[in-house]
Amino acid sequence: MKRFGIVLSILVLICGGIGMMFASKLIMIRNSWSQKITKANESLIAQRKVATDLERQVVVAKTALNTAVFDWERYWTGVGTERGRQPGVVVVGIGAAQGLPKGSVVHLFQPSADGAGTSYVGPFKVPEPEDTRAALTPAWKIREGEDANWRYGANWRIRTNIPRQHKTKFSDLEGMLVKKDELIIDQQKNLMIQQEAKKSAEEHLSLRQKELSGDPELAAKNENLERFIVEGYQKAVAELEVARDEVQAIVDELRRQTKRTRDRINQLTDENGKLAKHLDEPQKTASKP
Repeated sequence: MKRFGIVLSILVLICGGIGMMFASKLIMIRNSWSQKITKANESLIAQRKVATDLERQVVVAKTALNTAVFDWERYWTGVGTERGRQPGVVVVGIGAAQGLPKGSVVHLFQPSADGAGTSYVGPFKVPEPEDTRAALTPAWKIREGEDANWRYGANWRIRTNIPRQHKTKFSDLEGMLVKKDELIIDQQKNLMIQQEAKKSAEEHLSLRQKELSGDPELAAKNENLERFIVEGYQKAVAELEVARDEVQAIVDELRRQTKRTRDRINQLTDENGKLAKHLDEPQKTASKP
């Protein structure tokens, strides 16, 4: 019995030591799992917070998308186009079968030059759409050569409506172009008036130049006209000035001769007076005795 008790005590001690060892390992494992669970809970809470924020952003984005889609209404993408017979007419590859409304106004967008997006072309009327195609006419005053830069072909976009602010901007630009057109028309009228005035002035200048320098056409006709009309006032005036100078020289010489003659007459008159006075003196002397 004593041996059995000793053996049993030894076994109890061994089992107790083994139990204590496993108990310590169990505590360590439990603490490790507790830390992992705590970290997992914290990560889960953070992920739930991120998911909540993302859901809120999705709701906001959907609301903005719905608002944008509401303003733009119905649209068609990847539409093929080609140039119409009339200037500005665009033939599109959709029609009544695709729901293109008759008599309405749609808005066309063409592919950008780099193909990364689209650019606004303008509003177009839908007069009589066929089943699978329609010829759209511009709903604004198109200028000459404006459709030369349109990139006809595939990947056009059609919308039944655009936001009001874009319509307002397009209307403002159209109004500015109309004012510019009116200004250009006024300037063209003014230019025509100036050109007519210039033409009239040039005609008057040519007439005055012919009057001054002569008219070769009249000289070739050999008509009996005055010399100054054929040869011009300039030559006639020059010849008259030469003749005037000659006459003035003759007149000056005559004046000089007249002065010399007058001076000679005055001299002779004085001499005669002196001689007459000298002749009268002897008579007076003889009469005094």
